[in-house]
Amino acid sequence: MNPSRGSESYSASSPARAIPTQVKGPTFLRGDWATWRGRAIAYTLSFALLALLLVGLRYFTRDLNPTLQNLTQQKEVLLERAKTLTVEAQTLTSPMRVREFALSSGMVPFSKAPKEAQSFVALPRALQNPNTPKNTPQKNTLPKNTLEVEIRWR
Repeated sequence: MNPSRGSESYSASSPARAIPTQVKGPTFLRGDWATWRGRAIAYTLSFALLALLLVGLRYFTRDLNPTLQNLTQQKEVLLERAKTLTVEAQTLTSPMRVREFALSSGMVPFSKAPKEAQSFVALPRALQNPNTPKNTPQKNTLPKNTLEVEIRWR
């Protein structure tokens, strides 16, 4: 024990690099050197482990950024192609194009089609059974003569 230092004890491994193992009396650290040394080692190891974890995570995700850039470029190309296809579909299905196609396929316009007049017979009134309530739906009766429509395409 060094008499000039008072109540401190040192490790005896190297007198030139003596580290106090315990400080007696009040200090601003409020504890012995072994406790603080253990805490420092624990914090250093935890920070080293965290750094190792982050470096490992970066190593395993190193190809993620180029892959995302490639996917973004592919998405832009596909969106541009979808826009052009939408415009093309709209031009192909415009009323003028549909009319041209129909006329070239043999459709006769309504203004030039032959028209026939026919009178329609009114539907007969449904017979009301006095025993049925008024809010009961009536049976739909079809007339015997039906209208036939013929569509001709050439």
